[in-house]
Amino acid sequence: MQLAFSSSREATDSLLLEQGDFAGRRYSLKIRICQSPVCQCEHVALYCVPETREPPQPQPPVPIFLEMDLAQRAIANLEKLKADPTAFTVAKAVESEISEAEWTKLRNLYFAVKQHATEQADPDQLDAHFPLKSWPATAA
Repeated sequence: MQLAFSSSREATDSLLLEQGDFAGRRYSLKIRICQSPVCQCEHVALYCVPETREPPQPQPPVPIFLEMDLAQRAIANLEKLKADPTAFTVAKAVESEISEAEWTKLRNLYFAVKQHATEQADPDQLDAHFPLKSWPATAA
């Protein structure tokens, strides 16, 4: 599997499957990451739209939504996708092909978005909570 992220707004991000029945299938991606600088969800949403060589259809293809859990290195919504056999099959293909390098790409993208959101945030508008347990004990 190959994930390609574009640095240009003109080009699209993409996912290419390389093995099994889906070998050679490409999907354009819309990637969504929570913009809250205080949220630590570690989820990246991938909306995968199959690229086709056929003429455009009256109804555009329905995107397949994959919720990638970076902490667990798993597709968080896999159970929900069972209701749609096509989406579930694509998700299983992604699950079997995704490499450590691709997980690292997703994690790096996640942290870049979070860093940008943090730099742009108005501290007075943030609702951040800091648990007391995490504070080091101070010597008196």
